[in-house]
Amino acid sequence: MSGHTGGVQAKLKEIHPQAIYVHCMAHKLNLVVIDMCKHLKDARNLFNGLEALYVHFSQPTKNKKMTDIQENLGVKKTKIPQLSDTRWVCRYKSCNSVIANFKPILYILDEEI
Repeated sequence: MSGHTGGVQAKLKEIHPQAIYVHCMAHKLNLVVIDMCKHLKDARNLFNGLEALYVHFSQPTKNKKMTDIQENLGVKKTKIPQLSDTRWVCRYKSCNSVIANFKPILYILDEEI
């Protein structure tokens, strides 16, 4: 949206050079929440852990193992999504995914240890 070369902001400025771009309120709120979470130790630790799980299970061999264990345990096949600073919903989805896959995650990590 706000890209200075190809976003809506740039295209609007081509037509109306005097236009001023302002982030929408939902995006502003998201930026505030993300920034505050970086300053709260517990929230920072939680999201760092979620990101570490994403990195670990995004490897093809680990992802295959996760899918196999989910199938064996009768758990719905889901991946752990990557966190995003611009979309709070990604953090929500990541939390839900880890909760839903808690047993498979523990099983795999315990096996690796």
